[in-house]
Order: sequence, then C-alpha cells, then structure tokens
Amino acid sequence: MSHNQIHGVLPDLSSKIHLFVIDLSSNEFNSSPPLLPQNVEDIFLSRNKFSGTITNFCNIRNLWNLDLSDNWFSTKISQDCFTHLMSLRYLNLVNNNFIGEIPNSVDFCGLYSLHLRNNSFMGKFSRSLKNCSHLIILDLGENKLTGRIPIWLGESIPELGVLSLKSNKLYGVLPSSLCHLAKLQVLDISGNNISGTIPKCVKNFTLLSSKPNYDSQDNRFLIYGNRTRIFYDNAHVMWKGKIAEYVNALKLLTLIDLSGNSLTGEIPVEVTSLVGLFGLNLSRNNLVGTIPRDIGRLELLNFLDLSKNNFVGSIPFTLSQLSHLGMLNLSFNNLLGRIPWDTHMQTFDASTYMGNPGLCGPPLVLKPCIEDEMPKKPKSTNNVDEGHENKFINGEFYISMALGFIVAFWGVSGTLFLNKWCWIIVLKMFFQGRRLVLCEHISEQKSYPKAF
Repeated sequence: MSHNQIHGVLPDLSSKIHLFVIDLSSNEFNSSPPLLPQNVEDIFLSRNKFSGTITNFCNIRNLWNLDLSDNWFSTKISQDCFTHLMSLRYLNLVNNNFIGEIPNSVDFCGLYSLHLRNNSFMGKFSRSLKNCSHLIILDLGENKLTGRIPIWLGESIPELGVLSLKSNKLYGVLPSSLCHLAKLQVLDISGNNISGTIPKCVKNFTLLSSKPNYDSQDNRFLIYGNRTRIFYDNAHVMWKGKIAEYVNALKLLTLIDLSGNSLTGEIPVEVTSLVGLFGLNLSRNNLVGTIPRDIGRLELLNFLDLSKNNFVGSIPFTLSQLSHLGMLNLSFNNLLGRIPWDTHMQTFDASTYMGNPGLCGPPLVLKPCIEDEMPKKPKSTNNVDEGHENKFINGEFYISMALGFIVAFWGVSGTLFLNKWCWIIVLKMFFQGRRLVLCEHISEQKSYPKAF
C-alpha cells in the first residue's frame, strides 16, 4: 500500500497476527502510530505525517526493520524504548524532530544500520553505541551533539562502512583510532569544530586504498529482500554542493568530507594512497602547505574541493591528469603560477580559481600570464643597423664632413699661400686654361718662368 495518496487515521492493527510486513510509506497518514501486532517484523512508515510518540513500537520483540523517517515526530524517546528490541537490525528516524539524548539503555545491540540524521538530539555520544559492534552505517548528522569524537568509535565498531557526524557541535581532534576502520568508505565529519591535523594513518582505510570491484556481490547494505521486493540501505551525503541520496549505488560511494572545521597543518601525503576515493572535500579549514604533488594518483576522483584554506605554491600538473574530475574548487587560497593548460583544467569555470591573486592563465581571461601577453614585434637587425646608420648620418657624419672640408680647404690653401710659385701657376692656368702642374714639379726646376 506504499506510494499511494491514502490519508486519514490508521486503524488498530494489533489483531492482524499474520501480518509480518507493514509498508505504508509515501502516503498521507496524519495520526499517531497505530497499535501493531507483536509478531510483525518489518515496519516501513516513512514519508507520512505521523506524529506523537513511538511507544507502540518499543515492545515489538521480533522487530527487525523500523523506518519512521520523514514524519512529524517531535517527542523525547524513552531511555528504555529499545531495551527489548533484541532483534532490531535497522532503525531509521531521519528527518523528524526528536529531542533529548540518544537512548543509552541498550545493553545488547544487534543494529546494522542506525539513521538519526536531522533531528534535535543533544548531549554527548551515547556509550551504549559502543555495544553496536555490528554497525555498518551510523548517521548522526545534523543534530545538536556535543563533545569529542570518542576513541572507542574506531575500536569497537570494526565493520563500519558509513560514518556521518556532520553538522553537530563536536570539537577536539580526529582520533587516530578512526584509522582502524578498514572497511570505511564514507567519512563525513563536516560542519563541526574539529581541530588539529589530518591523521597520517588514513592510509589504513583499506577499502579506500584499493579500486572498487564493480563485479563484487557485496550485499552488506541489503536491508530486506524476498521474492517480490528488495530494500537497500541508503546514505545522504553532500555531493558537489547538493544533498544526494545513494541507495542501490551505495556500495560504490567513496567519500571523505572534513569541510567546515578548524583543521590545521598540511594535507598528509598518505591521502594520495586512497586510490579508491570518488570525492574529497577539505574546504573551509585552516590547512596550509602545498597541494600534494602525487594527488594525480587518485585516478577515480570525481569531486575535489580544497577551497577557503591557506594553500600555497602552484597547482600540480598531476592534478590535470585526473580525467574523471567533474567538479573542482581551489578558490580562495594563496596559489600562484599558471593554471595547467592543454588539459580539461581550463574547462572549469573561472570561479574554480578565484581568490588566488597569484594564479594566471585561462580560464582567468582577465588575468593572462605575463609570458602570454603579445610581445611587441622586435626590430630586425637591418632596422637596427639602419637606425644606427641614420643616427650616424644625422649627427657625426655631418660633423666629420665639416671637419674634412676645413682640413682639405686649408690644406690646399695653405700650400698655395706658402708657395708663391704655386700661385703664379694657378693664375696662369686660370687665364690661359692650361692644365695644372703640380707644385712639387715646379719646385724641382728651381727657375723662374718666362714673362707672360
């Protein structure tokens, strides 16, 4: 009866003893939850308008799966509500307004999946979660939890594959015990006040350190299945700036999101060993240093956000080799140099690189690199010579001509002036039109010429 437009008040169903699965999800029921048979195993009432308390579910001992997500519940859950639910494997209370602390009275916990996202739970981590050693998904995001991330979280829940603590009020450092989570594939601690450095032991995330096996028959996210219906678990993550729900493809999702914290230090080079990562978000922290040169090893990376940190240096060319990269944000850092060119790096919007005064080149069309500016056409050698030649003619040449004229004039005139016989011959040639006889030849004769 799911995915219809049934509305109104749900009747008492406690007498339906042969009812093992109740799926009334995606309708418009707007009452308190009804009384249910004690032998029911799977209850799916998500995406309705149920309100009030959930007391009617607290004593169904055979209950395996309980999904009350996306309703209008706004009460405090009794601390002993889940004490008797020894068979419960899947609990989803997402997108309600439950208040108070997470119940901590569970002595034995067989949960595989716990979704409490987007409520108003407060207080510190419930130590009862330490007993949930079989948990594969733990989503406590978007609540009002405070305190430090407990060390036991990485030591007592070895099967954890999805851990989301985003948008709470957690503080302190990232405990190195998280690195014991060898099967972790989604780590989302964004939007808290976590400080310190990124642990180098992230290389111990075994699943993230290998490329996914797409042929693997991994059914650990299978919630419920029979001959006619199959329910898979889900995870909600921030992907490329939007909330995305992963259901059937959850086993392929690999993501680390530490954005919006107070992390310091450099990105440890060990991060580049996580070759199975699809998404990495370290934005809005206080990280420093350079972008690791080996980041090109993350060949499957589709989403990378390093914006609003204090990274320096150039963009490593290996980053341009990530052919699957569909979303990149390096804005508001202190990066410098040319944006790698002749690659898809230039296909990203200019906002990808904004806030880095030292970066240049496409797609920053208003800020070309200096070497890219069109140089002035250099003068040819001939032009240079001509310039020098013109300079010579216009200045020194005329000076030398004047000096040469003076020297020549006074050289001839002086000779004539000092030798009277040359004067006589010159005058004779002038009046008779005869050829000039050299003064030296006349001097050798040493005799006066005859009268005119």
